[in-house]
Amino acid sequence: MTRDSERAEPEAKAKAEKAKLETKLRNERTNLRLHFTISANAFDEIHQKIDNEKDIHIQHSKVIEKAEA
Repeated sequence: MTRDSERAEPEAKAKAEKAKLETKLRNERTNLRLHFTISANAFDEIHQKIDNEKDIHIQHSKVIEKAEA
């Protein structure tokens, strides 16, 4: 019985440490996913603004062409 309890204690510590590391890894993974989503959304927003600027520039050019004609 003593040997079993001596063996069980390190195993319990190892399991607890493993669970702690898995929780930390899960939290880090969630955090990375969140940051990736935020970055992707910012990237999309920037490109939408660039496209809007191009559209405004094209519309302005067309108005100028019509005014000159």
